[in-house]
Amino acid sequence: MSKMLIAVIVIAIVAVAAVAGAYVLMNNLGSTGGNNEGNDNGDNNGNDNQNGGNTVDFNLKTGDFMTFKTTTDASGISLNSTIRWEVTSVTNDGYDIRIDFVSDMFNYSTTVHSNKTDDIGSGAVQGNYSQGSLVGTETLSTSFGTKQVEHWKETKVTGSTTEVTDYYVGKDTKMVYKVVATSTDTQDPTQDSEYTMVIDDTNISAIRDGDKT
Repeated sequence: MSKMLIAVIVIAIVAVAAVAGAYVLMNNLGSTGGNNEGNDNGDNNGNDNQNGGNTVDFNLKTGDFMTFKTTTDASGISLNSTIRWEVTSVTNDGYDIRIDFVSDMFNYSTTVHSNKTDDIGSGAVQGNYSQGSLVGTETLSTSFGTKQVEHWKETKVTGSTTEVTDYYVGKDTKMVYKVVATSTDTQDPTQDSEYTMVIDDTNISAIRDGDKT
């Protein structure tokens, strides 16, 4: 296997990890006490807005899913993939989530557990939703309608490498509808890469019907 191919696969696996962090933990978004399946012990006072002030209740249940389309360009190789995120069961303390990654080159599946008390795990929607810099409010076209989103940009410079990540986050739901991450190396442009992820489909009504313009 070539070094270039290995590089693309590594980037893709990192992307899966990013999805696991940013989306598996999204189950606590906007939990305002309405999502009480097995969570009525009162330990967190109804779990009111522990994740930065969002007020949308996703009320996740078994069978709820999201799919994402991704493209990774690195080392002259392009890798297209689909990621499916699905709630397989609701437990007393949270959710079991299955993530299936299907790509041009390889497939990958994993199952994780997310607690109802988890906060957002990574990216622009962390805590107070202010990681990086807010570029402004924009409209974003999705497969299920035009959304009003906040555009956040984060830039990291390490030596000759500059990494820029743009997040397009639902103004009300705080759902990450799109991520574009680029990496440029002034000393070795062969290491440049670009990763794009967009939500493609979901049966979660709060996402489909939310953030309307």
